[in-house]
Amino acid sequence: MEAVNRAAADGPGQPRTPRTPRTPRTTPRENQLATPLVILGIPFHDVTFAEAVAWCVERMRSGRPGYVATANLDFVMQSRRDPELQRILLEADLVVADGAPLIWMSGLFGPRLRERVTGSDLTPLLAEACRDHGFSVFGLGAATGVAQKALEELQQRYPGLRLAGWHSPPKADILEMDHADILDRVRQAGPDLLLVAFGAPKQEKWINMHFRQWGVPLAVGIGGTLDFLAGVQRRAPKLVQSIGMEWFWRLLTDPRRLLGRYAANLLFLVRESVRLKFLARSDERPGPELPPPSAEILERGQARMLAFQPLASPSQVSAFLETALPLAARHALVVDLARASALSSLELGVLINLDKACRARHGRLLLWNVRPRVVRFLRACGLTDYLGLVASQAELETRLASLNVLIREGTVLGLNGGTMNVRLPLELTVTNLDTFRERIEREWGRLAATGRFLEIDMDAGGLEFLDSAALGFLVGLKKQADQAGIVLRCHGFQGAARRTVKLARLEELLGGKE
Repeated sequence: MEAVNRAAADGPGQPRTPRTPRTPRTTPRENQLATPLVILGIPFHDVTFAEAVAWCVERMRSGRPGYVATANLDFVMQSRRDPELQRILLEADLVVADGAPLIWMSGLFGPRLRERVTGSDLTPLLAEACRDHGFSVFGLGAATGVAQKALEELQQRYPGLRLAGWHSPPKADILEMDHADILDRVRQAGPDLLLVAFGAPKQEKWINMHFRQWGVPLAVGIGGTLDFLAGVQRRAPKLVQSIGMEWFWRLLTDPRRLLGRYAANLLFLVRESVRLKFLARSDERPGPELPPPSAEILERGQARMLAFQPLASPSQVSAFLETALPLAARHALVVDLARASALSSLELGVLINLDKACRARHGRLLLWNVRPRVVRFLRACGLTDYLGLVASQAELETRLASLNVLIREGTVLGLNGGTMNVRLPLELTVTNLDTFRERIEREWGRLAATGRFLEIDMDAGGLEFLDSAALGFLVGLKKQADQAGIVLRCHGFQGAARRTVKLARLEELLGGKE
């Protein structure tokens, strides 16, 4: 769906001939990002400022579209109620800890993060690196004129920095933004680095909707950083920043806006820290182990089995992943957690990496023999909707069969009387939306020609996840159906998919109230 309001330009920046897209290539440094540490359910990469900048430079040089999330405690709290934001953070190319509380508590669950990497400090460092390597920068977001002023400030600090342009679109909900206009501006400018300042989680969702197709090597969500650079807002003094009290400075400068948010963040931090620490330390007698799944079930489901081992060091992690990652090339990887009485932040990071490897090949990671305490811990981290837990051979067989049907075949379309029956896939996201849309449009045209097309029945019972791109499409489809006098009914939303529909306030429109 394309939104309706056309955005007015507030300045072209420095027009330039669009960059010819480079052939993407993999670089050695990109493969050297260590396994992330999962803190409160979100994976954070243990990088310093220098390492983060070096990774970004190599990513821009590679030409492979990617994005960086600068996540603070509020991101983590929002991700608990927002499945889309959680998925974005789980799958981002680089997630840095932009918050002192995250550094403080990282040591409670495994290795301690070495450094707080703030978006406000990372942005000037990236600008300097872009100047040194000949990359160009585009600023997107903030109030009218702020992006221009911020980028010109960066150019003054780093003479020779190439500015590809800037644009501040009108404020709008993500489903109502003029995506086509914004993307056209970005493509015409052809930047190497796109700084997006829409505020969280809108900027993360907007980047996720588009970064795979736009040809920009790197996008970074930077929140209010453009305001700081332009002088619209003042950052805390360096001393206050160094002792991790910048949040308190911001609270004093804008108490009306931030008091409620920070109070909620603090309550969340204390509650979840105590809860997770209690679960990690609680005693539990090991229950009976499930026998390994039959070879027939695994073969029929195109799955492989792998025994998980406790991992306490980077060398152990490397050795385990060396064995495990090649197995993720199959349709599903079943990991036996019988030996895991608890999971550290590092071990959770390994599972997240394995799951990402499986998903990259349209497969899934499934967890076998998960002890009750570990189940409670994963649930407390908000990860049970993302990591697949199976508790019996029958459930495993059903899950593998479901993966085969819903991932490989996608939607199931057909005509029953005057009704088009649609079965939504396991996930409906920007990565498979074009294929889904083409099938709907093709079937729509065929059925409309019969003169008997009266209704669309859309079954969301197998849908586990959808993102903003999918929501926008479904809203557009509903409007198109209404205009054509066709009744569209969506039903069966559950779990994370239902929460996403509810958060977007589309329950009534899409039939999520069940």
